[in-house]
Amino acid sequence: METMEGKFSVITIPNGIFMVNTYLVCNNENGNLLLVDPGDESGIIRNAIQKAGGDVTGIVATHGHIDHVYSAREFCEQYGLPLLVSKKDESLLRGLSIQSSLFGLPRVELPDSINYLHQEKTLPVRDFPAEILPVPGHTPGSLALLFEDKLLSGDTLFYESIGRTDLPGGSMEEILHSIKTELFRLEENTVVYPGHGETTTIGHEKTHNPFIQHPDL
Repeated sequence: METMEGKFSVITIPNGIFMVNTYLVCNNENGNLLLVDPGDESGIIRNAIQKAGGDVTGIVATHGHIDHVYSAREFCEQYGLPLLVSKKDESLLRGLSIQSSLFGLPRVELPDSINYLHQEKTLPVRDFPAEILPVPGHTPGSLALLFEDKLLSGDTLFYESIGRTDLPGGSMEEILHSIKTELFRLEENTVVYPGHGETTTIGHEKTHNPFIQHPDL
């Protein structure tokens, strides 16, 4: 699926055993691409990049779980780019071998080059100045990326659901606080592109998400 309104368009690439949504964000002014959350079916992702026809100028992970960084090393090597990810998820990334064994998967190697994000407010990728929203709860370093009226929410907010908080570093209290204070402040017509499943909007989730109690909204 692709949306084409505004300066940025978003291509959704469901793939892999986890059915993760890998995203290509396209800068419609110059055709450059941002790769977000590279999953485990790199061939499908590669085909989408070729079809889009632009140059990949940045690679980002919304958090450090294996399904969102599985093929990061491959694409970082191909394009000579570092992986951008929150410093707060460094321990998760360093434990990718543990995550691999938990799911019975081959060992996943980290990219040689990782640029850890600390308290940046804007994504440090030329042509992709997304607002970085810190949304801890699913993981300590979970990030959401806002491009105009398009939000890549990672595994924080889904269609009528929220991310898991029963994994190491997860917190139900934190994820609810993140959604209420960071995501629900956005315009209701903001389109939400989650890490798994179908798109939604902020307005829809305020009204229909059964996990969110928001009497003040």
